[in-house]
Amino acid sequence: MPLVLSKETQEPYTPLGTASTQLLLEQDFIIPDIKPDAAAILHIHALPVLEEEKAAEGRISFQGVLKLKVLTLTKDESQPLSSMEEQLPFADFLRMDEVTRSTDVMLFCQLSHLEYRLINDRKISCKAILTVTAQAYAPKPMEVLTSASGENLETRRDFFLQSVQTPWKKEVLALQENLPLSSQTPTQVLLATADVVPNDSKAVPGGISIAGDLAITLLLAPEGGSVESREVTLPFHTTIESPSATEDMAAETCFRLEKLSAYPLPDDLGEETTLHIDADLCVLCCGHGIMETPYLADAYSTAQPVKLETTTQTITTPVGQTLLHASFPARFTLEETDEGILQLLSVDTCGFLDRCVAQTDGVLTEGAVTLRVLYLTNQSDPPVAFWEGTAPFSETVSLPNTQSGDEAQGRLISQWASVRSLNERELEATIHVLLQVSSCRPTSITAVSNLEETDETPASLPSLVIYVVQTGDTLWKIAKRFSTTVDQILALNELEEDTPLYPGQKLLLLRTVSPYGTTTTQPES
Repeated sequence: MPLVLSKETQEPYTPLGTASTQLLLEQDFIIPDIKPDAAAILHIHALPVLEEEKAAEGRISFQGVLKLKVLTLTKDESQPLSSMEEQLPFADFLRMDEVTRSTDVMLFCQLSHLEYRLINDRKISCKAILTVTAQAYAPKPMEVLTSASGENLETRRDFFLQSVQTPWKKEVLALQENLPLSSQTPTQVLLATADVVPNDSKAVPGGISIAGDLAITLLLAPEGGSVESREVTLPFHTTIESPSATEDMAAETCFRLEKLSAYPLPDDLGEETTLHIDADLCVLCCGHGIMETPYLADAYSTAQPVKLETTTQTITTPVGQTLLHASFPARFTLEETDEGILQLLSVDTCGFLDRCVAQTDGVLTEGAVTLRVLYLTNQSDPPVAFWEGTAPFSETVSLPNTQSGDEAQGRLISQWASVRSLNERELEATIHVLLQVSSCRPTSITAVSNLEETDETPASLPSLVIYVVQTGDTLWKIAKRFSTTVDQILALNELEEDTPLYPGQKLLLLRTVSPYGTTTTQPES
């Protein structure tokens, strides 16, 4: 009976690689004629927006805009604060040899540096550095010999673990809200900032379920009144279609705020009674899982000589992954040159990880979170000031089965911060972050790549052998060496399948032919 080999071709959706670049954007802005002369720049809020990304042979091109909201202190006493909007376009490409037109790519854009200065009362100079990171994904075909059958053929199968991922999906959520204004006098929206607070993210059959809040802070300036801030929460809940997602997967989500605008709406009488808020939130998501892949680890025949070929491969075995909501306290002290705090107006945060280190049953993460605060000062000139401070971050995330020396990866997403002023120069904050951490381990496996019958004629040998167990022996190794089977060894020696062997133990073996079968080991692939 000829040997029958069963092979499977798998195409797990896997990362091909990562590339990043930095872009320097520089531009001078002229303050519009309808705006008063500027005495100082209080703050520039920057929002990078990717508008297009495209894969081609060996490269990924992209373009977008950096949206700026400029808040200035003016020379007009009747209108001490003013704001204006500008945009800096950008376009570039990243080289990645593995990328083709059919490759899925995901781009992430982060503001790395922003500086600005007032050239004169009508002109502003701005310089920004953007970091754009691309991740490429594609199905990676892999042929695996999973089983073999034939007369008197003994086989041993094993499994290896591999990470699987659903294709990244993207959906833009349009969030809108109308709020009553506390004053019917004309109102200027000086600044609008937002934090995404994920409440739930999970994989479900055929999709990724996402729920959270867009926490918006508005800085308003009613005509003839003092500056005030308002906080608005826009909830969102959606399920993004992902056909290959299953409920046992872990969900990974990223959020990109692509638009945030707020402006007063006049009623039928022309009075500004309502504040309209319009936001576009881009949600990027995928599912992560672990798949058991069977392979033929070894084979031999007790009756027919066979030729065995094996190959050794190094694979990356996933150890674990987790999502952790964490919070940590921090205290900040303003410099003597900073204006004193009278009232906090708006707070936003951004964070990053410096390193992830695998430890026993966990991953050490270290990084920093930057806190940005806009506040009313204890002086009339200037009435509003901006302050920025950085706090170090360190957290050991529990990840069972992780060992020192494993490869660890992580991402920190700063969500929001609760801040209160202890006095005019000290701030106490609780900063809330989301940690996405995973660990993996390079593992070598030896798999059967081919199995063939040979013309070799086995020689007759004595049928009964008493064998003394050596260190490292297993029932499979002994059975293969003496051309018998594991079941025969168990039956002759009245052993159970899970009975452990020990060095020096004597086993009665039954065989009818000499051991045979050659093994050709191919180079590692």
